[in-house]
Amino acid sequence: PTQQSYESVLDQVTDRDAFSDPSSPQSSSFELDHVLMVLYFTTAGVRWKFAEEEWVESSLKECDWEFVTCTGDEVTHVEIEDAFVEGVIPDEMVALTGLKSLSMRKNRLTGTLPRVVFELTSLEKLDLSDNTFISTIPNDIGNLINLKFLDVSLNGITGTLPSSLGKLVDLTNLSAELNRLQGSFLDFLVQLSNLEVINLARNDLTGSFPSGIGALSQLSDLDISTNDLRGTIPTQFGQLSSLRRLVVYANRLNGTLPTHLGNLNNLETLDLHLNRLTGNLTDLFDNLSLLSRIRLDQNLFTGTIPQSLGDCEKLTTLNIHDNRLEGTVPTLFGNLKGLKFIDLSDNKLEGTIPTELGSLPFLYSFGAYSNNFVPPEPKEVCALNLSHYQTDCDDIDCSCCTRCF
Repeated sequence: PTQQSYESVLDQVTDRDAFSDPSSPQSSSFELDHVLMVLYFTTAGVRWKFAEEEWVESSLKECDWEFVTCTGDEVTHVEIEDAFVEGVIPDEMVALTGLKSLSMRKNRLTGTLPRVVFELTSLEKLDLSDNTFISTIPNDIGNLINLKFLDVSLNGITGTLPSSLGKLVDLTNLSAELNRLQGSFLDFLVQLSNLEVINLARNDLTGSFPSGIGALSQLSDLDISTNDLRGTIPTQFGQLSSLRRLVVYANRLNGTLPTHLGNLNNLETLDLHLNRLTGNLTDLFDNLSLLSRIRLDQNLFTGTIPQSLGDCEKLTTLNIHDNRLEGTVPTLFGNLKGLKFIDLSDNKLEGTIPTELGSLPFLYSFGAYSNNFVPPEPKEVCALNLSHYQTDCDDIDCSCCTRCF
């Protein structure tokens, strides 16, 4: 078929409801390749990457076209990613009743989230991230009872998360980062016991963590950073034994860290910076040997730096600046051979900077200013030729510092 013939077909297709009527001509004779060509023309297919020859000029069957996967003669996957797709997803897509995966991420789709998407009840994956949708998430999303993966990040999604999401009991990934979602972190999410990833970062969510969050035993990645959550981190977090990444920075969380966080022995990233957390860090890291990234800066922590941090041998980043920590820097930091970044500045630390830091072969940045350190200058640290070394030069004559305070 030629481009002209498909444009003619497109002109004739105006009634989406005809597809659900078995007696209609469209239902009986409108081929899948025609449906896909409607998608092609309504989303500026002539400007897509890669598809021109296969979708318009080729004699290949639709199941052999770029971005399309079939099982038998049934289209199961349409995955057109980062391909300059623009416009809207057409209602005619409702004819693809066996569609399991629709991924249109990183394109230029506009308007509201298309209603046809929420009628594709066989969908297991829906990825519309990184487009320019301006819309709420409709209650109809509850129709997608087979859905396992949902990503609408990097759009202009507004409103609240609909309670109908609670029907998606097979959901493993919920991502809606960088939108304008409002409302509280809803209790119904804890009913989705198969969730492995929750990413709701950079929205306008309020409220506090639900106490039942410990029921999410499969959860491995939780990112709710840059919202307006308040309250404390509940002790039930200690039940999230699969958690590898806990990122809740830039909220208004307060209170002390529950000791139960020390049970998360699979944790690799702990990022709680820019909150109002208090208390000491004693014993928190005793069992967290897999940690590679720790950010606890810009809080109100007190006490001393735990010696147990010296056992976190996979650690690459340690940032605890702008707290109220006292005491000395553990010499056991010299065991952290993978450490690249340390920031201890803006605390009440004292004593000398340990010479053991000079044995860290990958260290490139060390912040130590606004403390009470005393001479001598650690020549072993200077020998590392750090890209960034910041300290109080009024107290320590630091010839190798890149910036003095």
